[in-house]
Amino acid sequence: MAGADVVIIENNKSVLDGLRALFESINCIVRTATSLKDFKKLIEDAHDRAPDVVLSDYRLRNNETGTDVARLIEEHFDW
Repeated sequence: MAGADVVIIENNKSVLDGLRALFESINCIVRTATSLKDFKKLIEDAHDRAPDVVLSDYRLRNNETGTDVARLIEEHFDW
């Protein structure tokens, strides 16, 4: 997985930090978000490339879910 573009969406800072450290330890390129809004900005900033891996907490704040994350990926990258 070295060099893989990994996005982690997690609203618990301890869990987010641990997952980031894990993926960075195997030389992944890691970007993080704590909400659907943050994730949307990440993928808009890298508009022509889908992440290789998206790891999302299912229950985010503001009644957002991992399903919303998946839906946003499908809409943004026209899958």
